[in-house]
Amino acid sequence: MARNLGIIVNGGSVLLLKKDSEHNLNMKSAYLHLLTDMMASVAVLVGGLLMKFYGWFWVDSLMTLLIAFYLIYVSYDLIKSATKMLMLFTPDYIDIKEIVREVHKIKGVNKLHHIHVWHLNDEELHLEAHLDCSDDIN
Repeated sequence: MARNLGIIVNGGSVLLLKKDSEHNLNMKSAYLHLLTDMMASVAVLVGGLLMKFYGWFWVDSLMTLLIAFYLIYVSYDLIKSATKMLMLFTPDYIDIKEIVREVHKIKGVNKLHHIHVWHLNDEELHLEAHLDCSDDIN
């Protein structure tokens, strides 16, 4: 009975987090955690039934391996994104050369250099750079 309740509660939580997991790293992590918890509960239930009625004791190990491989597969992108954010990498969609070209179009700008662009979190994008100007720009 408790296993069935775990499947229902985790399943409901997975459905609630699905939309936000596509836009937020923390929500994606929580979503994957609850999804694998739900899958483990289903695997225990199905495995228990197969072992009881058919004597297929190998099913438990197989389901454990399948869930583990699935978790490794889906968490790779999450780990990669989190590592890039923690290490202050420039996001893949940012073209620093394009930023330089656009800033150099501004009258009075000599040189934009020593540029760093990074995500502090999912919503905050930061830019730090040195800007040399030929004129006093207000």
